[in-house]
Amino acid sequence: MAVDDDILHTSQHPLLHSNGAHANNNKKKNINSVSLAKWVLKFTMWIVFLAWVLLFFVIPTDFGSELYADWIDATSGSLFGYTGSMLLLYSAPIIIIAFLAVPYLLISGEDQLQLQLQEKKTPRFRLWTFPVLVDGPLGVVSAAELIGMILFIVFVIWDVYVYTAVILGTMPDYLIPVEKWYDILLGWVLLCL
Repeated sequence: MAVDDDILHTSQHPLLHSNGAHANNNKKKNINSVSLAKWVLKFTMWIVFLAWVLLFFVIPTDFGSELYADWIDATSGSLFGYTGSMLLLYSAPIIIIAFLAVPYLLISGEDQLQLQLQEKKTPRFRLWTFPVLVDGPLGVVSAAELIGMILFIVFVIWDVYVYTAVILGTMPDYLIPVEKWYDILLGWVLLCL
């Protein structure tokens, strides 16, 4: 036992840390709370972003048109009128994401600096920098850019399909029989591709 005490009390193994006796426990609790806060902020930003994207796909439907009309009726009586309510509907989610990004960047900025000092970065898959198309007509296209382009193309096809269905639904049956609607809609979709 005496040998173990001598090893523990040498100059290489001090009794107290320079930051205090409980520095490691506080640091672990701080790291856990910071990582939880970062996770909650990132999760909330993703939910708001996905709801914003879903908004564009829902509005052309009948359900979305009713919600849109209710939104316009509820908010158009304000100071900014119809234009202000449309601006609020489409830009408020992006503004919310921007406000949530500020604390996220403040929290993660300290972590990034500590990680750069402590470790080397290991190579890993990143959507925003991973090149998918190289030497194409658009130059170098990352995976995130390609996902955005595909999402835009899918949105345009969906929008054309829904609005064509609405227009065909308002036409009298003697002009275009109901059985031909799906053939016409399929033609529009194939034409867009």
